[in-house]
Amino acid sequence: MKKLAYCGFHLATLFGACGRKTRGPASDSSCTRDLVKYCAEGGCASFEKRSAELRDQVAAHRDGGSCLSRASIGTCGDYKYVDFSDGFHGRTAYFDSTGRQVAAVMSTDIIDECKGKVVAGTAPTCTLAPTETMCPDGGP
Repeated sequence: MKKLAYCGFHLATLFGACGRKTRGPASDSSCTRDLVKYCAEGGCASFEKRSAELRDQVAAHRDGGSCLSRASIGTCGDYKYVDFSDGFHGRTAYFDSTGRQVAAVMSTDIIDECKGKVVAGTAPTCTLAPTETMCPDGGP
């Protein structure tokens, strides 16, 4: 599991490199990220890898007597997703039918010009349908 590095208002492992200034092409603002760039910075992984990482993260929390506030794996229309939040930050990663990441929505409890949300790629507009819910109600 990656160690989180705090950089001002954004968490480096969720939002890319530290800093709040616009980077890259004009479409890459502080609230939206180009998916190719996000992936190149290490933000993307396969559905299988993200699912395994979440299960490991939940197991580590349970070993400590707690759990995440939100943790699930499932479908969203034609997509698969992996979703988590520890109450301070979270990420919902979306994948196509081959398991390739197509988008990510990162969130934080710090309300800034992005209202606590940064999107990489184009997130699908669908309803999350969990097939595996870990930490129901945020409990162990």
